Amino acid sequence: MKANTLLTQLQKVLPLAQGNKVIPITSCIKFDGDKTFTATDTLNEISVTLENSGLSTPFCVDAVKFTNILRGYGDKDVSFKITNSTLTIKSEKSTYKLPILSSDDFPSIKIDFNESRVLDGKELSKAIKSTSFAVSTDDLRPAMTGLFFDNNNVVATDANKLVSYQYNHGFNFIVPSSSVRLLESNISDTVSVQESDSYIRFVSGNVTLTSRKIEEKYPPYIAVIPADNQNKLTINTRSFEEVVKRLLLTADNNTNAVVLELGEECKAYSSDIDYSVEGNEELSCKYDGEPLKIAFNGKFLSECLRSISDEVITVELKSFNRMALFNCIGKKVVLAPVVVNF
Repeated sequence: MKANTLLTQLQKVLPLAQGNKVIPITSCIKFDGDKTFTATDTLNEISVTLENSGLSTPFCVDAVKFTNILRGYGDKDVSFKITNSTLTIKSEKSTYKLPILSSDDFPSIKIDFNESRVLDGKELSKAIKSTSFAVSTDDLRPAMTGLFFDNNNVVATDANKLVSYQYNHGFNFIVPSSSVRLLESNISDTVSVQESDSYIRFVSGNVTLTSRKIEEKYPPYIAVIPADNQNKLTINTRSFEEVVKRLLLTADNNTNAVVLELGEECKAYSSDIDYSVEGNEELSCKYDGEPLKIAFNGKFLSECLRSISDEVITVELKSFNRMALFNCIGKKVVLAPVVVNF
């Protein structure tokens, strides 16, 4: 087998082969002696099926050392020989040996799952890309550190921003962000989904990902979505995003504040007094509502706009200290303002 062919498949499992001091073998990749190899962090597990790998004996080998050796071979053919304690890797005139461990000692997630349901891979991928940017990294709020699959929606929030993507998947669970990233990078045309009380299993192409659920109650996100914002700003999404990017260059380093001044004329500006810099932009838009000044964290605003594929969006506003609602086709994005001295 070509070294880079095997390496491409092995890289799918590497994110979970980090290892820990308590269970050192988790820094290994397990080959089951058939067509499958696996990595785990004990809470999550990812397996890849590969025909004709040339590794037909069960064993575990250090993930980093093994993949680095393969990386050095490029597109050369490699062969393997396994003894009780050693993996020998050969290619042309070179030979490398690595110690191996018994596959019997490798921790495995053994769970009985419910019947599977099949999701369209493109729709699932779009849902993840549209929402994952808003997942929280705050471990003190564990429910928010994952993607919430809520029957007809996929939801993410970090308390500063929230996105709810309409998607009729029929599940109700929270997937950790680390598992979401693994799933997103391995989505094929269809994804088979199974669940148990504590785990979810995704099968996509030759990849099987088993993830522990976040067993916390997700915050009542529907109550956060504004329903009475009367002021409406209609603007080209990409043009607005470019304006925000430019204004971030002169925004305060602490708040990243970008201020919108909306009325008969619509403007946006930013400044950093400490460095005596400022930026001013005129907005090409339509605004219906009372005159309003409102500021947003420009980085968060840019992330929200980047996630929106609509050519034109309507931003619904109420006051300088109330959540803004970005109404998009098939999803809602909510962004909290920042308080600044106008």
